[in-house]
Amino acid sequence: MFKKLLVILSIFFIVTSCTTNSSQEIIIENNLTPNKIVEYSDLQIEEKDINSYTNLWNKEMIITIEKIEVNSELKEASIKNGTWDFSDLENYPLWISSTPIFGRVGLSAILGHRQWGIVPKVFAKLNMLEYNDIINVGNIKYFVQYTKIIKPEELYIIYDQLNKSFYEINVSALMLITCTPYGTDKQRLLVIAQQKVIE
Repeated sequence: MFKKLLVILSIFFIVTSCTTNSSQEIIIENNLTPNKIVEYSDLQIEEKDINSYTNLWNKEMIITIEKIEVNSELKEASIKNGTWDFSDLENYPLWISSTPIFGRVGLSAILGHRQWGIVPKVFAKLNMLEYNDIINVGNIKYFVQYTKIIKPEELYIIYDQLNKSFYEINVSALMLITCTPYGTDKQRLLVIAQQKVIE
């Protein structure tokens, strides 16, 4: 339960202004709505309680998505002094350290800006990704399955459901998260990808 709270905290503490170009986005209908609004302002997080994969983190991890010209160092969003540290988000995509490390079973999550001020950021063209496009994280190769546009408050519920599903089928998967439409933070664009074993 605590790990779930860490994931939701990481998402709700992001203050972002994101962008992308006008390419058509694949919209998957979503009927999920949160059962209740949870207040997190009084929640105390202790670093010793975090059950994360931080000790497996490669500090020189690179994310590349050739189709949309992404080739960026990947940083870690971790807990410092009881709060999430997103200080690198302006310049880099961030792996949420309460989600599985890449290549492990479950759903790893990476957050990235599309725009900050007038300058396009690393996920500016994320909406251009389509089925079977390749995302490389380190030496792990993921293949896009679909994209989804959701309300910000739905993100935790959707993440939790997908994470459970990938655990059940013993698959390593990846969720890229950014804001949409371009120039706003009204919604979230998710890209769901899955590792395939090439024999």
